[in-house]
Amino acid sequence: MQKVIDIKNIKIKSINDKWTKSRTTGKFILNNDTRIFKKLLRLSCRGKKIPGPYRVEIYMSTYIDIDNPLKAIIDALSRVIEDDRMILELHVYKEQIKRGRSGSVRVFVETIEDK
Repeated sequence: MQKVIDIKNIKIKSINDKWTKSRTTGKFILNNDTRIFKKLLRLSCRGKKIPGPYRVEIYMSTYIDIDNPLKAIIDALSRVIEDDRMILELHVYKEQIKRGRSGSVRVFVETIEDK
């Protein structure tokens, strides 16, 4: 498996609180914390393009629900995978930490070989 994301000391953001209402337009926009979280994931995603289909393993330490940051993490993989619809296996592991502490994210990707 190829390690494509390895971030320590990060506050993992929940997808549930990603929107905020603009003071000027009144429209809902991505809040600043979520924008920074997504950008950090995207910029930290390293490696060559990997051919699909894919097996993905995500290890994170966080206090939020295990499913909340997954969409942002998978979207960041677009730098190394062709299409997230080609993810056939997704394994997610979480280490529970206390609220307010910094967490971490590690992501591994590999091609699933035909059997």
